[in-house]
Amino acid sequence: MPLNITGALIAALVAPVLGAMLYPSLHSLPTATKIFDKFMAVAVPALVVYHVAAHAWPDEMVVALMLVLGGLGTPLLVERASKKFAEHTDSVALTVGISGLAVHVIIESAVLRGGSTDLVLALVLHRMVVGLMVFWLVRPQYGFTMACFAVLAILVATALGFFALGNLMSNSETAEMYQYFVSGSLLHVIFHRSIGIHHRHSSGTPANHG
Repeated sequence: MPLNITGALIAALVAPVLGAMLYPSLHSLPTATKIFDKFMAVAVPALVVYHVAAHAWPDEMVVALMLVLGGLGTPLLVERASKKFAEHTDSVALTVGISGLAVHVIIESAVLRGGSTDLVLALVLHRMVVGLMVFWLVRPQYGFTMACFAVLAILVATALGFFALGNLMSNSETAEMYQYFVSGSLLHVIFHRSIGIHHRHSSGTPANHG
């Protein structure tokens, strides 16, 4: 039996905010910070792999993997080619990655208009993780305000998918291919973030999570 669609939309909008609100609590203790950072460094790449494996047809798998590798490798090539542009590759890769998440959220939000209760609840829990992940990626380097704008982008994408674009984009091959590419861009950001976390923990430098 489907949930009331208004209630489903509200839950999907609140979930990313709740996920983002978990961030400071999870970073209030040094031990919790280390565990959480290591978990996210493993969990996010695992989600990317799952996304590719679960959504690509067997005959598309090679193309999907090439696009992921392209998204991962393009910033690395730019970094090697130009020191000037290297300073900005992480920012560009993160922006592209967030835009890809937004596309994914738009398509997924069509479920809110008629999915089963179990499916909608699973989507809402997934959105909470997305909100937490976005805050984890953006907050340490770009600050609280930019992290809030990134979460806001997820909320806007949810509304767009719910009201119109979800069903229109669900059959778009271009949107699907774009998601694969930006998955690689997210991996690039996460690998750089993980290296920074490792160096920070090794040196004992406190993180700025406030």
